[in-house]
Amino acid sequence: MAEGTATVVMPRWSSTAAAAATSQRPEAKTHVQPDKRKPKTGILMLNMGGPETVDDVHDFLLRLFLDTDLMKLPVQSKLGPFIAKRRTPKIQEQYRKIGGGSPIKKWTVQQGEGMVKLLNELSPATAPHKYYIGFRYVDPLTEAAIQEMESDGVERAIAFTQYPQYSCSTTGSSLNAIYRYYNSKGVQPTMKWSVIDRWPTHPLLIQVVNRGDPYPQEVGATVQKVMEKLNFSNPYRLVWQSKG
Repeated sequence: MAEGTATVVMPRWSSTAAAAATSQRPEAKTHVQPDKRKPKTGILMLNMGGPETVDDVHDFLLRLFLDTDLMKLPVQSKLGPFIAKRRTPKIQEQYRKIGGGSPIKKWTVQQGEGMVKLLNELSPATAPHKYYIGFRYVDPLTEAAIQEMESDGVERAIAFTQYPQYSCSTTGSSLNAIYRYYNSKGVQPTMKWSVIDRWPTHPLLIQVVNRGDPYPQEVGATVQKVMEKLNFSNPYRLVWQSKG
């Protein structure tokens, strides 16, 4: 986990809309793990999340449309809730068609369990490790996860994005949520934070591509369409970097 990490100071970016979303949401829930040992290292797994049930859809959409890191809308504090309310029934129906909810939490739990088991074996000096789920738009929320980490007495915290490529609207939004958590309370972290904010050339990811994953072709198609939209105004070339 050490590779690709860097200690950072969270940027001073504010979000009135995000604060509004916080004030409108129900009490946040955390993901409870059975291991009772005090963790030395906490890994915060950052992602947008997804509604587990159709009842979660409205709050998910509300937080999403109020996130100015993800999108900027005119009079967002009013338009965001309006759009969320109007779109909720349609999105709920779509989730019903795939079983009633998103599987992302289930898979994140399984990944987290496997990750900390491996880390405890590979790095006993930083053990015990504990994973925390920090979703942006649905429970368990990033803010609740940070509070749990602080309460657990974690010494070293790693903000680990689940997005391989960095974007200000995904990973950036999650990192801003960490900053805003401490800024809103007017306190400094008791944990030492480091960040894994991207991992697009990790060898395991490259192995997936080499097995026939369509990702390279789809990225190429995206680049082509973007350049068409720009009328090929500048020379361009799609290049890759890899490792290992």
